[in-house]
Amino acid sequence: QNITLKIILQVVLTIFNFSCWLLPLNNQNLINNKELLKYANIFAGGIFLMLCFDHMIPDSMNILTTNGYNNKLSFYFTLVGFSMILFIEKILFDTNIDNNKNIDTNNNNKINTEKNTKLSPMSAIILSIAISLHSLFETMALGLASDATSAIMLSTSIALHQPAESLALLVAFLKTSMPKLLIMKWLTFCSLVGPVGLLVGILISKLSIPLVEGLVIALTAGTFLYVGASEIVSEEFEDIEGITKYYKFITLISGMLLMGGLHYLTD
Repeated sequence: QNITLKIILQVVLTIFNFSCWLLPLNNQNLINNKELLKYANIFAGGIFLMLCFDHMIPDSMNILTTNGYNNKLSFYFTLVGFSMILFIEKILFDTNIDNNKNIDTNNNNKINTEKNTKLSPMSAIILSIAISLHSLFETMALGLASDATSAIMLSTSIALHQPAESLALLVAFLKTSMPKLLIMKWLTFCSLVGPVGLLVGILISKLSIPLVEGLVIALTAGTFLYVGASEIVSEEFEDIEGITKYYKFITLISGMLLMGGLHYLTD
C-alpha cells in the first residue's frame, strides 16, 4: 500500500517538524510573525474535517461491512477517538498556553520571557505529551492510508498544521526556566513520535485484521474531528471581527473543497 511513498513523506514531515521549532529557536522573529501560520492552520483544519467525513469514516465503514461487522462501530469509535483527545487535552492534561508574548534570550544558555508569562516546566512537558499523542495518531493515519492521493493530502494537512503546533509548544518551553539544551531534547522527542506512528499504522495495515484496521481508522478519524472542529476552528474563529472572519471562513472551506475535490477525482 505505497509503503515507500509513505516513508518518503514521513521523512519529509520529520525534517519539516524539526525545522518548525529549530529555526524559530534561533531566530525569534520567526515566532512573532503568526498571521500566515494562522491561515495555514485553518486551511489544514478544513482538510482534516474533510478527511474525517469524506475518507476515513467511509473507509472504516467499508472495511467493517465487507468483513461482516456492523458499520455502526465506525461512528462509535469515531466518538471514542474524539472523546479520548478531549479527555487528554482538557481534563487529564489541562494546560492553557498563551503564545502571543515576546521572547528574549540571554547569554547563560537559558531562555526566558517577560516576568508575567512564566510557566512551570511540568506544564510545558504535559503539553508536549498531548501534542505527541496528536502526532502519533496523525501519522498512524498516514500509515493506514489506502492510496497515494490520500497519503499525499494527509501529509500536506499535517505539514500545514505542524508549524502552529510546534511554535505553540516551543513558546510554552520558552516560558519556563529550562536550559536550552533540555528544551531541545523534549522537542526532539516530540518530532520523533511521528515515525513511530507511521510504523504502527503500517504494521496494523499489514496484520490484515479487518476489525482492528477498521476501528483504528475510525478512532483516528475521531482525533481528526477534534483537531479540526474543537481545536482549530474554535480557537482560530474566537474573538475575530470585521472582514477577517470571512477570510478565515473562506480559507476553511477552501481546505475542505480541495480535499473533497481531489478525493472525488481519484475515487
